[in-house]
Amino acid sequence: MASSASSRFVRHGRYQIPVDIWGVMQEEYNSTMEGSDIQIGSDLSGSTKADWSVDGEVSATDPNMTRLSEIRKGVKIIGAQALKHDDEIEQWLITSNAKSGCIVLGMKRHNKGFKDTTSVNTFADGFKAGGGTPLNATVAEALDTYITKIGKDPNADALTLVFFLDGVDDSMTEALQNGWPVDLGPLKKLVMVAAAQIRKSTKCTDVREKLGVQFCLVTSYSKVIDAYSGFDDATMYTDPETGEEFECDIFDCTTLKQIQDMGSWELPLTHMKLIGGARNATLDNMLEYLEKFALDYDPNGSAKPPSYDDYLKDLDNKQKAKA
Repeated sequence: MASSASSRFVRHGRYQIPVDIWGVMQEEYNSTMEGSDIQIGSDLSGSTKADWSVDGEVSATDPNMTRLSEIRKGVKIIGAQALKHDDEIEQWLITSNAKSGCIVLGMKRHNKGFKDTTSVNTFADGFKAGGGTPLNATVAEALDTYITKIGKDPNADALTLVFFLDGVDDSMTEALQNGWPVDLGPLKKLVMVAAAQIRKSTKCTDVREKLGVQFCLVTSYSKVIDAYSGFDDATMYTDPETGEEFECDIFDCTTLKQIQDMGSWELPLTHMKLIGGARNATLDNMLEYLEKFALDYDPNGSAKPPSYDDYLKDLDNKQKAKA
């Protein structure tokens, strides 16, 4: 008996994924995660009290609708997934109430020693929103810590940084309040400098072999999301010391809308994007292809189905367009 059309697909949320593509994605995800140092960053600033579903800064009347409540979910679920591949994870806190090297209001910016889901969950349950948002400073410290590490050992495990945040650094607040464009220039620069340093220290041609940075935006604020979409699309970096341009795509951005489309925090497609998408080029390219062709596809309809062969053609066209 011939198999039904739907049997050739795996459903995740609104996605109908061809089984051959799904098999490759699983292999790529698992191979990328082996030997990875996975670290998590959480935004605990005062703005995380806002309602994540509203386009703007509106305080939530339901505590389950705050941005912070979504950050807790993300940390717990992605932390549990990370521990399947990493025997210990580190966590960073993005808030002016926490500083590195000393405890302020009971919190440190850099926290180590999370070896099981209980310790991750307990830590996340203690999150409280308040204070400013030193996003740039926290990202810079996390990257500098890794650069120091590979300076001593160029063969150190690759780093995957997953930040859950509403995307606003203290320097961006005035722009948002006045309706000006959000300037991600300082954040772009520090990521670019880190990528150039890692490239030199490890002699790698593709920085993704050593570093991936995922920003999960727990907000519906369109001005912020639009700003980060442009950041996500940047693939050419410039070495600030030499002026040399090099291809580099270590940054990925995920929105709550995309997580909803993928089904939920709990589903494996979400885990692949949040943990693996920033470091694995094949996985990233497949996710982009699926978003264009597999979202809301009806296996029993008349539309042309997404396929592995079409994915390869789409990838080839993208590469030719870049050349």
